[in-house]
Amino acid sequence: SLEQNLSEARLKCRETRQAFEEASSRLELAMSADHEMKELETALAQAYDRSNPWLAEVNMRKEAEQSGMQRMLELQEARDLQEQQQKQWEKIDEIFGKKGIQSFVYEVAILELQQRAEKYLEVLSEDSLRLQLALDGSIVERKILIRMQDGSYSSRTLHQLSGGQWRRLSLALALAFSEWSMERTATSCNLLVLDEVMQHLDSEGCMR
Repeated sequence: SLEQNLSEARLKCRETRQAFEEASSRLELAMSADHEMKELETALAQAYDRSNPWLAEVNMRKEAEQSGMQRMLELQEARDLQEQQQKQWEKIDEIFGKKGIQSFVYEVAILELQQRAEKYLEVLSEDSLRLQLALDGSIVERKILIRMQDGSYSSRTLHQLSGGQWRRLSLALALAFSEWSMERTATSCNLLVLDEVMQHLDSEGCMR
């Protein structure tokens, strides 16, 4: 019936209102408990700060340590960069120094001089004398080879050469250097001055 339905609806409304009031009461209790918890946490932090008077100094020292580490890393990077630049300059100095381009130019010049001198020696000594030149730092090393009776070549020093051999070698070097100099300087000359060039030479050497 209608009255019975209304009675049941009123009952459900009362139950719903009662449940809502209980939920509101529990929510207020929870919010109050959360507020109390935050107050306790704040009080605990303040108590910790008061119980450790060195905390501020410790924090300051930690900050100073971190700053020092950062500065040390910056200085290390700057040092590495300077070392890298120094290596680059050393490499450039080596390339353009005595062991670089200059040495290469000298070696090429010595090789050309040796080839020209050997050409003249082949004529002047009937290929019985050979000259080898090499650059050792700033010193030109000379190696003289003498053809033996069996056709092999043996090394000799300047002091071991005879007068004629020494004169042939000296003349070959003079002619080779003159030819090389004229080619390098792009000059030409039809005059050659030799002083006592026939000294110590036999008739066959003079004829050559």
